[in-house]
Amino acid sequence: MSVHSTLQLASDAIDDARKRLERARVDADDDYEIRQALRHLEEASDYLKKVSNELKQQG
Repeated sequence: MSVHSTLQLASDAIDDARKRLERARVDADDDYEIRQALRHLEEASDYLKKVSNELKQQG
């Protein structure tokens, strides 16, 4: 997977998490949205780590 594609996946995951947290803020009892947001943030973190490692190997 290219660096650009991986960064786009990370960006999408962060955006999804932000939207879910915004919905959870409106409904403070919505644990599902919070859990999903955390999952998206974990995915974004994994993508960013992957890109970081790829960039280290290139340079």
